[in-house]
Amino acid sequence: MTAVDFPTRMFALATTLERSPADALPLAEALERDLLAAETTDPLEFGWARDYHIRALYRLGRDAEGVAMLMTPPPRVMSISTKNAAWLHSAGAEMALRSGSKAQVRALIARALALRSAGDDAEGCRMAVGTGFALLERTGEAAEIEAWLEHVEAQIEASERRELARAMAEGLAEVVRAPGFLELLPGAERRRGEWALHRAAQAGQLEEVRRLLAAGVRIDARHPGWPGLPTALLAASFHGHAAVVAELLGHAADVRAVNVQERTALHLAADQEHAQVVALLCDAGAPVDALDFHGHSPLHLAAWQDHRESVRLLLGAGAATELRDVNGDTPLALAATEPVPEVVHALCMAGAEIEAVNASGQTPLMRAAMTGQADAAAVLLALGADPSLRDHAGRTALDWARKEDHRAAAVLLRRHLRVVRG
Repeated sequence: MTAVDFPTRMFALATTLERSPADALPLAEALERDLLAAETTDPLEFGWARDYHIRALYRLGRDAEGVAMLMTPPPRVMSISTKNAAWLHSAGAEMALRSGSKAQVRALIARALALRSAGDDAEGCRMAVGTGFALLERTGEAAEIEAWLEHVEAQIEASERRELARAMAEGLAEVVRAPGFLELLPGAERRRGEWALHRAAQAGQLEEVRRLLAAGVRIDARHPGWPGLPTALLAASFHGHAAVVAELLGHAADVRAVNVQERTALHLAADQEHAQVVALLCDAGAPVDALDFHGHSPLHLAAWQDHRESVRLLLGAGAATELRDVNGDTPLALAATEPVPEVVHALCMAGAEIEAVNASGQTPLMRAAMTGQADAAAVLLALGADPSLRDHAGRTALDWARKEDHRAAAVLLRRHLRVVRG
């Protein structure tokens, strides 16, 4: 058999599809047929041919045929980009709806979402979530809508990529906040109670929280309509409602639960300087060294924001001082970049390594110098920080102060070096 001139025929197919799907379909069918007739078939060439075959069917409204092709394993190995495959499955879900194959809609859109995730396509994930709800609502099958909601929640929970999880959560929140959405769900009554618990926890309504817990509302349920998919404990901790937090902890709320930024209730309380809540959570066994998506522990968040009481409580609970964030900075190094000399001193007194280096080889003193924090630098120098050390670029703390034009820090470092050198 004569070899298939794939480039020429594929170009003709692609340009024809844009102006006339009816004319493109026989070209796609013939190209696919000839590729299959060859002794060997390039998986990528076969993938492109089948891709355009399905696209032509979609454009022509021959939906049942398009769904059948997507749901049937191809006769030979094929290769296609995850982005194209995701689009085809989204289109396939629409074709399934149009052809009356309601049972296949969720399977196809779930595959599209999985492909978007595999392709690290955050915006595509967000869109796939919304598309799924739009299509399933059109099926009129309430159980399918709720099943998709549960599927998306599970994917967010399982995702190891926080950017993807956040995008899916944003797409989910857009949908569930729409008026009347809750009434679409068979489990509306259960979710109504769970969402009411979140509202009460966020608002600090202790008696309402008690009433809902007594009624059996699931304490660790997440609210898909709020940023981050929080639990009631996360919501109450962020807003500093200590009495509600205590009530939830008394009912065994999960202190290890995280939002889509991988922040625990302790992260959120320390971030907002709700010291009483920090104390309650530490006493309840919250993980003091949990790391969020930036690699920040609760101590990182409290230290750089000058939340001194939270820092004291976290150190008293045994928080580690040498944990590293995504840049390799310890809580001390991060604190040194802000006007928080008292926190810098407290961390050093708690045993923080004064010469710990980050991924760029920078010590806390260098971090203070490069951000112009002369007071923090003074504390570090007084406690023995070595200004002669150099980072991976060969710069000292004084070099950084000069480079960034931080005159007060530069003057301080020059004076210290003169004293040291005699």
